[in-house]
Formats: sequence, C-alpha cells, structure tokens
Amino acid sequence: MTDPARERSLPIGNERLFGSTLLLVVAVTLRLIPVPILTPDWRVTLADVDGGSGLAFCAATRTLALVTDQGELCELSLEGVVLRRRFLAGSDFEDLAFTPDGQRLIIISERRHELVTVDWASLKVVSERALPLLSPEGHSNKRFEGLAVDPRDGSLWVAHERPGAIMTFDPTTESTTVRLINDSDVSAILASPDGRQLVVVSREQGLRLYGEDGHPIGDWLAIDAQRVEGIAFVPGVGLLMVQDFNPTLLIRFGNLPTWDAVVAKLSGTGWPSRRA
Repeated sequence: MTDPARERSLPIGNERLFGSTLLLVVAVTLRLIPVPILTPDWRVTLADVDGGSGLAFCAATRTLALVTDQGELCELSLEGVVLRRRFLAGSDFEDLAFTPDGQRLIIISERRHELVTVDWASLKVVSERALPLLSPEGHSNKRFEGLAVDPRDGSLWVAHERPGAIMTFDPTTESTTVRLINDSDVSAILASPDGRQLVVVSREQGLRLYGEDGHPIGDWLAIDAQRVEGIAFVPGVGLLMVQDFNPTLLIRFGNLPTWDAVVAKLSGTGWPSRRA
C-alpha cells in the first residue's frame, strides 16, 4: 500500500529539484558562478582570405602559415598582415605543421587523402604522397581534419573529424598507431613544444589537453568563438586560432604566453578553486 504522505512529498521534492536546477542555470547564465571559458583578447579580419582551416607558427621567421579550404597558402605576420600568398594545386586543405627544422611545411588534404610538403622559403610544392586510410575499427568517417608534427622525431599525428580519432604516422616506415579515440569531433590539433602533450580542438566542445599516452588532462574548456579550425602557439604571445568565415578571422588569447600557462588553463589548475 502506498503511503499518502510519501505520495504528497514526491511532487514537492521534484519541484525543489526543478527549482534548484533552474537557479543553477540562471546563475551560470548571469556568470554568478564562474564557468571556465577561454575568451580572446584580440581579433582581426584577414581581408580576401576565405575559409581559413589550418594555422602553424614558424619560430625561425616569427610568422604564421595559414591554409584555406580553397587551396591557398599564406604567410602572415603575428598581427594578421598577409605577407605572401600562393594557390596550390588541389583544394580542401585542413591543417598544416612545420617540420622540426622549420624549413618545410606539411599540409594535409581532406578530400584527396594526401600529405603535401611545401618549401617554406619559396612556397613551392616539394612532394605529394598518399596517406593511408588510418581509420580504426568502427570509425567510418575518413575525413582528415588535423595534423601535428612531433618535434622529437618528425613523426606525425593525424586526426579524423567525427567521431574524433587521433593516430601517429611514421612517414618513413608508414607504420600507424591509434593513440586515442576522442569523445567529440576534432577540427585541429596542436603539439606541445616538447611533443609530450597534444591540444585537441573541437568545434562542439572547445579545447582539451592530452598526454602522450592518449589520456586527457582535465576537462573540455569552452572557447568564446565559433567555427575554430586552426590553432598555433607563439611563445611570448599566446595561443592563436583561425575561424572559418569569409573572410577568415584570426584571434589571439594573450593571457597564455607560455606553454606552462596553457597547461595550467587546460588542466584546470589555472582556475581558482570553488568554495565549498
């Protein structure tokens, strides 16, 4: 037999639960409770550069390399000024990374499933090679979205978009290893200066830091920006990202000028502890 008092108490409990949830949502919306989010402190429109999809930093020249969906390769100043530009054969380039010596760029093509190597001094194509379909078991989407170079040995990290998957690829032996299956989509990846960490960019979730063992370090950190497709780290300047618009937007997060600051922010240790 049901206790009438218990029957009466259930609606009251549900109402209280609903009320508490509503108050929490209102508090978060009004920023009464601190919610981790990464907000750019500077942004600039790249005139006549449409569909920016990949970004990389060259330490030797202190400039940026950017590729677009239309197959254009640009060199940018750190202020977003277009210094050089060249259209390459093909299109749908998604990401790029410099070789450890900084003399060449490796660009990944989503539609053509290949790696394109470009001489940075001349912006001319040096080589093109087909990329094996690195899809792990159960991963049906073979769209390449991210690329990073391990500065220690020149091996590559290759990212698939959805569901997110990241693998290592040795260009010499063509051996592949699945490093992690991400729990969200992937639009870009960034290797740490020492190659021991990897930042994953998701258009749906934001940023997340992973160790070289493939395990996440901290939770997702939301970005106050839409359609982020490329990311680069510039020591002393911060994280730079491109937004896929027409024209492309370049945004900067200047409160992360060191890699230690990036790790602190993405691992959660850079946020003040909440009061009990």
